[in-house]
Amino acid sequence: MAHAFIVTPLQKYSPQPIRVRKSSPKLIVHDNALVRAFERPVSRALSPEKLGRYFENSVIARFIEAGWETYYWKSRDLEVDAVVISSEQECLAIERARRPLRRRLT
Repeated sequence: MAHAFIVTPLQKYSPQPIRVRKSSPKLIVHDNALVRAFERPVSRALSPEKLGRYFENSVIARFIEAGWETYYWKSRDLEVDAVVISSEQECLAIERARRPLRRRLT
């Protein structure tokens, strides 16, 4: 399913291979409509938390589809949404964050 860009399992990022093998993969669904189709009731509006998870999933899926090495990272209470490695071997931590607006934009 990963080659068809439907679902891709992300491995944990770690310089120690044993930690990578021991961890469970994080699943990335390449089309949020597939995830949404299995939610009930479908007509319910998305909560800000759910919308954030969909956005995170979309961003990570695009890195995978662009051919970047993509992982997740978590250590105790710390985590980032993804760790991506570019074709130039540049390693980047990706964290999606939603913050309330301090003031209204007009």
